[in-house]
Amino acid sequence: MADYSKQKSGKPQKNQPRHREHNQPGGPANPFGKKDDKAALLERMKANAQKGKDAGQE
Repeated sequence: MADYSKQKSGKPQKNQPRHREHNQPGGPANPFGKKDDKAALLERMKANAQKGKDAGQE
């Protein structure tokens, strides 16, 4: 009789992702230590708020 337990591969590592994420920390899209400029963030928020106000008036 064959021992089928010997044919299996090893157990997978626990708590490991199956693939890499496109925006994982330390990757090209999200490097470590990268901080968005707060002034640029405020400008984007103000522009979006203004777009929302303009769309609501029509």
